[in-house]
Amino acid sequence: MTFDISASADPRMLVLRAQGTGTSAEGHRAFLAVQRHPDYRQGIPLLVDVTALDYAPSADEGRLFAGLFATAFPCSMLALLCDATSHNTAREISILAVGRGASVAAFTRRDDACAWITGQAAAPAATPAATAASSPAPARTRVSDGVVIPYALRDRIESARLDVNGKGCSLRLDSAAGWPADEPDFAELTVSTDYAGAARHATVDLRVSHLDDEDYVVATVITAMQAVLAGAPSRAAATASAGRR
Repeated sequence: MTFDISASADPRMLVLRAQGTGTSAEGHRAFLAVQRHPDYRQGIPLLVDVTALDYAPSADEGRLFAGLFATAFPCSMLALLCDATSHNTAREISILAVGRGASVAAFTRRDDACAWITGQAAAPAATPAATAASSPAPARTRVSDGVVIPYALRDRIESARLDVNGKGCSLRLDSAAGWPADEPDFAELTVSTDYAGAARHATVDLRVSHLDDEDYVVATVITAMQAVLAGAPSRAAATASAGRR
């Protein structure tokens, strides 16, 4: 798979075009490149053009991409431009991403995608019902949280595995929010895993300045989830505060 990233002035957005035969790893590499692009700013709209890409993500990969859209690009409108064959899959991923707080929609025409991005940017306070009525996929305006989770850190978290009573559990990074909303000092990360037939969630509070310490972040979320699973099935969530480190 090859890809290129360009900046558009009208409408103002970044455009990621992918071609060839893709994989999940290549897709994540492309999104990491977007985060590192000199024109990337939190909140800038993204158009992901996969009309020339041959890749059908599995259900698990689709869930990972949905979470990635919500945590790697907070506050950004993200339009998925695809062909008719892959539209249903892209739409399902966008619905999952919207459920995690992202603003994502799938399109088969570039003009429609640009019109959606322009309309959302012009009316950021639009209600979910209004935006859903005017777009081909559900959309929700994400509240600015000021926290961007680099893909490298997300990959470390989701590559970590817990061994609980002989059962291996993998983690998912579900959401990331900052507080206070303006220039946040703390980041609230929510992770989840499946255990004993149910989803288990753990939330950790970290200083934003400590997000660069990947080992510390991973160890903190693992400790929080271990506390949750130690109390399963009666406990389904736990909060671990690491803000004073």
